Amino acid sequence: MDIKKIIPFLDDESLNLLVDKALEGKISESELVYALPFLSQEHITKVYQAIVEKRITFKIEVLLPFMSEALVEDLYSKVINKETDIIDEAVILPFLKPDKIKSMFINYINKL
Repeated sequence: MDIKKIIPFLDDESLNLLVDKALEGKISESELVYALPFLSQEHITKVYQAIVEKRITFKIEVLLPFMSEALVEDLYSKVINKETDIIDEAVILPFLKPDKIKSMFINYINKL
């Protein structure tokens, strides 16, 4: 069976199972990528935490468009504080809110 074809029709319980299997390493990154548009923020948070904690080796870049503002800011904070090296700072910038970018710029300018 091609799991990609049925993902759009899965209910929340089935999506939970899919995420759990991905976190166990039994679902490939390419299969999980197809599910991302259908996952809840709770699911996205679980996957994010597993990636940051290096329990799974999925590329965080594919998750970024589906992450909440709070998760994106959390990831950015971890990167600039050198708590993680899973992504380059520049890749996250387009996903930060304009007011966060402006605040960062003002902080930079004030330090000059």
